[in-house]
Amino acid sequence: MDRESCVTKLKCEMSDSETYVAVTDDKTRIVQNKVKKVADTLYKKGSINSDLKRYLTSGGGTAGKL
Repeated sequence: MDRESCVTKLKCEMSDSETYVAVTDDKTRIVQNKVKKVADTLYKKGSINSDLKRYLTSGGGTAGKL
């Protein structure tokens, strides 16, 4: 498949408003904070160990962009 047809198909797919919605704000930090709170709670209860807590809260994530 050549680049032009790939871009055309992608634009067609992205125009499906039932599947994709354009967003203007990045909610990554909000989600990371929620995950941190849950991971902290699970760690304090002894449900997960420190390695898993560190893995879940490693941060540095960004929202996908197209």
